[in-house]
Amino acid sequence: MAGSFRADRYGPLLAGGLLPATPPFADRRRRLWQRLREEQRYYQEAKGDQVFSAEKRRALPAETFGRLVLALHGTRLPRWLKEE
Repeated sequence: MAGSFRADRYGPLLAGGLLPATPPFADRRRRLWQRLREEQRYYQEAKGDQVFSAEKRRALPAETFGRLVLALHGTRLPRWLKEE
C-alpha cells in the first residue's frame, strides 16, 4: 500500500509459478487478478533482441504488475484499466 513494490527488486518473483487461474475474490478484483496473471505471463515470455535485452523487456510488465497489486489492495484503479 505504500507503493514500495520495486520492479527491479521483486520482478524476479514473477518468474515463478503463475498465479492460480481462479481468483480468490468474487468482486471487481477478479478482473485485476486476471490482469496480474497476464502481466506475469508477459514477464516470463519476454525475450531479448538486438534492440532491448530480456531484462529491459521485463521492466514494463513488472511495473504494471506492481500498479495492479496496489489497485488490488484498494488504491484507485489505473486509468488504463476500465471497470467492467
